[in-house]
Amino acid sequence: MNATKNISQENSIRDEWFGDMLHHLSSDRDFINMGIASAETKQFYDSLIFGDQTKLHLQFRELTSRSFIRKLVIDYFQELKEANVNPLKLFLDHNDAQLFVWAEIEDDDDRTELALFEAEAKANAKNYQYGFSISSTILEKSDGLEVPPHYQTVQKI
Repeated sequence: MNATKNISQENSIRDEWFGDMLHHLSSDRDFINMGIASAETKQFYDSLIFGDQTKLHLQFRELTSRSFIRKLVIDYFQELKEANVNPLKLFLDHNDAQLFVWAEIEDDDDRTELALFEAEAKANAKNYQYGFSISSTILEKSDGLEVPPHYQTVQKI
């Protein structure tokens, strides 16, 4: 009896998913035809329709990377929040598979330095199996180094 109920629930979920998918496809088609779809949406469907496999795979890779990098940032910030530390300055950059952290701390602030490395390690442990990781540069205020211009500032954690 339980197996029948589970199959029925799964079928209901599938039916709802397919219905939603068809609705989205139809809406996207209409938006493209009216010329109001986003460039990204139009580009995605053009790649599917006209068979540009390389472009399609590149688009999926970019979407996947954004999703995993976002997860990595959230995990990292959660760890810093739990450690209750806040570096003087924090900057981020990323590529397709790595998040780069540039942090400035007070001189001899071993507690914050350790918390930054622990947050990196814990976030990496949660995400390494997906091929994404963090690489940190931690400097003391007296080092006086300029942040590379491609890094983006983080206001507050």
